[in-house]
Amino acid sequence: MGKGWEDNVANAVQAVAGFKYPPEAINLIGWSRGPVTSHMIANALNGFSAKLKNIPINIFAVDPVPGTWNHAPDK
Repeated sequence: MGKGWEDNVANAVQAVAGFKYPPEAINLIGWSRGPVTSHMIANALNGFSAKLKNIPINIFAVDPVPGTWNHAPDK
């Protein structure tokens, strides 16, 4: 996976945890490696606190790519 996704996940969880009231649902959209980050955010929110555990999360994934290790080497 690319660099910086851990910071993106931490920032997203911190932002949602800071809401006065939990949202009714969270919609995440990502392209390329963004869907993988969206999945990581959903998992992090699920494990963060009971307050955030049951929020429905919708992910719209466009052409998800997990990282460079899944690509064949150039010939």
